[in-house]
Amino acid sequence: MFKAVAGERHVVFSWSPHVTHLHGAIHNYTLSCSPSPSSLPQSPSSQSGSLTATGFSPNTIYSCSLTPNNLWGSGPPARTTFTTKLG
Repeated sequence: MFKAVAGERHVVFSWSPHVTHLHGAIHNYTLSCSPSPSSLPQSPSSQSGSLTATGFSPNTIYSCSLTPNNLWGSGPPARTTFTTKLG
């Protein structure tokens, strides 16, 4: 589960943290969005399960993915699409 609750210029992402993965423990995640906001953390912790990101433009459709990473590489990404609120 990966979801986003969008404000005008910020988004609260939440997900179910993976404690383990097929090839070992998750070390971090890679968060990416298109279009790319001006400020986006690239490696959310494997333990948190939520993150508030800023730098989004109002009234814009974004498509974001969250990819788990471990020592063996990257797992399949979770994806979500949302529209930020009108300013």
